[in-house]
Amino acid sequence: MNKNDKATWRQIYDDWNWAVRDFPELRSLSCCMKINITQPQYGPVYHFDWVAKETEEEAVQADLKILASGYPEVGTAWSRGTIKTASLLADCETEEEFAAVWLSAFALSLTRKGGGWDTTKRNAAIIEQEACSIVTKRHGYWHASSRDFFPAFYIPTNLFWESKDLSAATLVELAAINAALVMAHFTPVEYKVVR
Repeated sequence: MNKNDKATWRQIYDDWNWAVRDFPELRSLSCCMKINITQPQYGPVYHFDWVAKETEEEAVQADLKILASGYPEVGTAWSRGTIKTASLLADCETEEEFAAVWLSAFALSLTRKGGGWDTTKRNAAIIEQEACSIVTKRHGYWHASSRDFFPAFYIPTNLFWESKDLSAATLVELAAINAALVMAHFTPVEYKVVR
């Protein structure tokens, strides 16, 4: 792609599919653990959390205990933006939506933090804008004040500020690496109240 060309969603999504071919963590829409619950009887119908893979069962049991207590405050270890990412991933019906959530969250992590606008940040904004058109159709979006979107961000942030000319394709590849590492260490969990 020429430096002056604007990346399209089709091109970004093709780059994503190429990047995730080596990451089995990103090849399944069923990455989110979905648990039906009957408590609490009042309040939100959906609750979301991220749990560490090494303590997954214990963390889910702790969440279930909190939800049964009538004070449904699971996921408080994370920012609202991080919880929103879990809810968006849980709601994905297609691989394209799944990719759009990961790409939007990654691009927002770059555009909402750090210094001035350079080529890297402009390319991140293009990715976010293109992926946003897929995410917001059914799912809504992150709050404007959200700054954190993952339970952990694995790409060293110095890379983005020292390399001010990263292409959209390179950013997509870094987004896939970050997403794979997040999924290797954490599981998004959806608790749905069934009445």
